[in-house]
Amino acid sequence: MRKYIYALLLPFLSFSALSAPLVWQAQKGDVNFYFLGSIHAGKKTFYPLPSEFMEHWSSANALIVEANILSSTEVKPDLSGPTTEQQLTPKQQEQLKVISDTLSLPYSHLLAMPPWLSAINLQMALTNQLGLDPQQGVDYQLLLKAQHDKLPIKELEGVEQQFALLANLPEHGTPMLQETVTNWAQLKQDMADLITAWQTGDQTKLNQLFTNSQFDDQSDEQLIFGRNKQWAHILSDPKQYPAGNYLVVVGAFHLLGDKGVPALLADEGFIVKRVSE
Repeated sequence: MRKYIYALLLPFLSFSALSAPLVWQAQKGDVNFYFLGSIHAGKKTFYPLPSEFMEHWSSANALIVEANILSSTEVKPDLSGPTTEQQLTPKQQEQLKVISDTLSLPYSHLLAMPPWLSAINLQMALTNQLGLDPQQGVDYQLLLKAQHDKLPIKELEGVEQQFALLANLPEHGTPMLQETVTNWAQLKQDMADLITAWQTGDQTKLNQLFTNSQFDDQSDEQLIFGRNKQWAHILSDPKQYPAGNYLVVVGAFHLLGDKGVPALLADEGFIVKRVSE
């Protein structure tokens, strides 16, 4: 189940370390995609981004992201459904109280939120505790640069669709929140390991973090693999992405394994290779 938590957290942190972040290329004819994994907060010391990715900036036709978080359109999440207080046991509520106190989060507000949103708030607070800043996230920084350079920005989903995805998780995200509060200490350690793996470009460790835990099949498909298939379908459509160079920044785990976006593009006839050291 911890992998489920990682997967949900990935859209809220972005890592590109000076050492060896992972970059992939997918090429078919005159179409080139360069992928950089993201996890959406970071540090100034994570920059500059890898040259294997940024050297294509000036020739890029577009920057492709999951959602344009700089969009001026305000999207409000669906907060209907059961609250955290209704879904957690008394013991789990006690655990939540302890965690919220350590993170300086208002406990009463968490209780009133849907479970998925409480989990998001806990996990984002954890990234702050790890010294990460959302405004230093890879997505955020590249979107700012694209906006400044007038590079077209294309979305694979959009903020509204992502909120809908979270709101429609099984049991409104209750299993994920329960796992978060029950295994908070382990989650903190796992997140530290995840950061290290990304800073060093340790693909083996990343694969272990992604695979070595139990997973809810429905959530797995909804959160990761179903989206991978949809994105690969979109990217392989020549009507949407004709000849050109495209820079793609998506959640890190979407790029791993035989169900990751690069592998799925390989199934569509793309030549895929890792181009980072």
